[in-house]
Amino acid sequence: EARPAHAGHHAPEPFRFAREIATGELAIVDTPNGERMQLSLGKRADGITAKVVIERPGLPDEVLPLEPVPGNAGTLLSVVAPAEPHEFDASLHLAADTRHEALEFRMTEPAGHAH
Repeated sequence: EARPAHAGHHAPEPFRFAREIATGELAIVDTPNGERMQLSLGKRADGITAKVVIERPGLPDEVLPLEPVPGNAGTLLSVVAPAEPHEFDASLHLAADTRHEALEFRMTEPAGHAH
């Protein structure tokens, strides 16, 4: 069972969105395999796919494809953890059929939580 990373109060606030293609929340969560990016979808287009593209100054973009969680059609999870620190500019790319949306967001770690 996934839960907010860093015992909750140290995790960045989730990114919430509502678009025609989908509604949901993207968060960094703890899983039995370590930290992951988790996309929890409410309304969603059939066959939706998603990836997170993290931009860090002076580094190549970090691309995290989000894979469906077996038995939970509304949840997608990254295979690997986002690199530390968990403070970055990024975009969530959603695609279904011929539609594609790139939603820009920023994750920031709470004050006093440095790496």
